[in-house]
Amino acid sequence: LLHADHEQNASTSTVRLAGSSGANPFSCAVGNEVLSVIDEENITQNCKQQGYYLQTQLRRLCEKYPSVYSDARGVGLFQGLEVYGKHAEDSQKRAKQLHKELLSYGVIMGRGSAQGNLFRLQPPMSIQREELCFVVDALEYLAEEHK
Repeated sequence: LLHADHEQNASTSTVRLAGSSGANPFSCAVGNEVLSVIDEENITQNCKQQGYYLQTQLRRLCEKYPSVYSDARGVGLFQGLEVYGKHAEDSQKRAKQLHKELLSYGVIMGRGSAQGNLFRLQPPMSIQREELCFVVDALEYLAEEHK
């Protein structure tokens, strides 16, 4: 916030600010509360359980639909699902199209990798099985349409 007397000077001068919330009592209290919730609600256990389920389901999709999904990889809830293509350009093109079609199923997910052919699944740590099932079902419906 600027006092009116300083407003004109601020708009014509270069101002460099640096700062951190480190050692800020409010930020520390918020951080402590977040850690308490993670502990009380068993969030890390949820990540392990849901991550294992997600990885298992993505690998199943790769086995069932090898002409659509070629690889599943990742750790915990950070997973990637590679879209198959005869060559890198084909894989990237298909991934872009399938990514767009996922929206019609109500699923928004990231797409990346050097080739741009990887769906990035990075759900929140609090995600529940039913929500993962919704995403996996959408990926399966999509694969059925493109096998």
